Amino acid sequence: MWFGNLVTMDWWSGLWLNESFATFMATVAMSEATEFSEAWQTAYTRTIRAYRADEVETTHSIDLPVADTDSAFANFDAITYEKGSAALKQLNYLVGPEVFRSGVSNYLKTHAYGNTTIGDFLSAISVVSDLNLDEWSREWLLEPGTNGVAVDLYCSDGTFSGLSLIQSAPAEWPTYRTHRTQLGLYRFGGGEVAIQTLPVTYSGETTKVVIDGEETCPDFVYPNHGDWDFARVRLDPDMLEVLGQQLENFADPLVRAMLWQGVWEMVLEARLKPTEYIDFVLMNLAQELDDSVVRQVLGTLEDSLSYLVRLDSAFAHLAELGPSIESFLWEQILEGPPGSDRRVFMFDRYVEIVSSLDGAERLAAVLREEEGVLPNGMELDQDRRWNVVHALSRLGHPAVAGFLVAERARDVTDQGRLSAMRAEVSRPDFETKAIWVEVLLSQNLELNLADVRAVTAALFPDNQHGLHRVFSEEIFSGLKTINGSLDASYFRPILRGLVKPLCTHQYLSQLNDAIDASGNLHPTLRRGLLETRFATTRCIAIGEYLASDK
Repeated sequence: MWFGNLVTMDWWSGLWLNESFATFMATVAMSEATEFSEAWQTAYTRTIRAYRADEVETTHSIDLPVADTDSAFANFDAITYEKGSAALKQLNYLVGPEVFRSGVSNYLKTHAYGNTTIGDFLSAISVVSDLNLDEWSREWLLEPGTNGVAVDLYCSDGTFSGLSLIQSAPAEWPTYRTHRTQLGLYRFGGGEVAIQTLPVTYSGETTKVVIDGEETCPDFVYPNHGDWDFARVRLDPDMLEVLGQQLENFADPLVRAMLWQGVWEMVLEARLKPTEYIDFVLMNLAQELDDSVVRQVLGTLEDSLSYLVRLDSAFAHLAELGPSIESFLWEQILEGPPGSDRRVFMFDRYVEIVSSLDGAERLAAVLREEEGVLPNGMELDQDRRWNVVHALSRLGHPAVAGFLVAERARDVTDQGRLSAMRAEVSRPDFETKAIWVEVLLSQNLELNLADVRAVTAALFPDNQHGLHRVFSEEIFSGLKTINGSLDASYFRPILRGLVKPLCTHQYLSQLNDAIDASGNLHPTLRRGLLETRFATTRCIAIGEYLASDK
């Protein structure tokens, strides 16, 4: 790395500074020196990965002790890259961009072609900013976990009377940080949003914000306008209706992306039911003009549907909303501009989520190239044809065997072989699953890594969670077999395919037992169990909230 080559970390504990700095400065350079004006929006969508990684019990501090070189490779993750970049962005705003730039320049000149520690870097920033950054370093770099932030807005008869920022911290990592952020004070009217911004610093549980000269109450306050901060914004569910009406009126797609994500966070925190989120998306997404925002929201729409698929208690909701989502996506395909990316990624998402018989028949007609099914001029490349075959296979469509033969004849490449394998293993068939579970957990696994990735990517799709449950005990016990016999490079794909979140208390109990007995497992295998426990616990909580009267 160019930054790491000029000034290199003294030890792997400083890995984040090389990688985080490169990530942060790449965005700064694109934003300020190129035509890519959406650079910060792109960075935000990547930062979402850090929010997800930082809430799981496998998270870690940005700067952390590293015992050896082998251990360092476990830290090439969203904490080191995206959260570290967000921390540098936060430091940039705390001291000021010019001060930050000057401090970095001095650091590079002083330590060029040498090795440094975190103290060297922060000392360079401290000298220029005249700030003691020891406490900032402890809070942001040495403590794991992400804070939440909510707004308490006080108004009386439309007149502003007060505003407080409420900071929260997870029980596992109860650190309250000092944050530099920018409030967005939004006022709606005439199909536009008037935006007033206010830089503020908050710390502790409650920070009162003084707005000089403010009389008229804003319609909505967002506590991280422009994405200065790294904190999960906790929106008020009572604002959903207003947001739905006003989302398209925000001119900046970054603001829209962050507001959409704020609504999705409510689902993850079991403060909004996935069914309500799906309704919100179907009502408002068609008005979104920015493709990157649409892609972001479609990902969360698929996740919402995944919860309904995996929750046995949500069958009635799935029967109603599944076809509604399919109809929405297909309508977007038909109405999308000819030759547009939007048509293509709407189709890709349709293939991923299709669950109804009517939807499956439509995809079968697509493969048969029946006239009038796809919009004029829209043709599928070979990869997308394979994706359709896979979707039909996981749904148990009766014509899938013929489609497999036909597509294999069309595609004689090794990629075609892997795609056919992926489709074959996804069939909702007990014998197929039993054979492959035994193969993957074999002490003498003879498949190459590409084959394992193809199989595990498709073995247990969400709609086959019942079949997956049958093999759960065998899978957990089999991890001990592969632990000492397989190269560690196989562990991640095997975990992704076999150790997946199932939304029942029985499965959670099995997971807990497996984790209790995992002391001798490779760190990658143990980490996979811990991450699956978190996802399982979350799914159960979402299901319980869905079934409640709240």
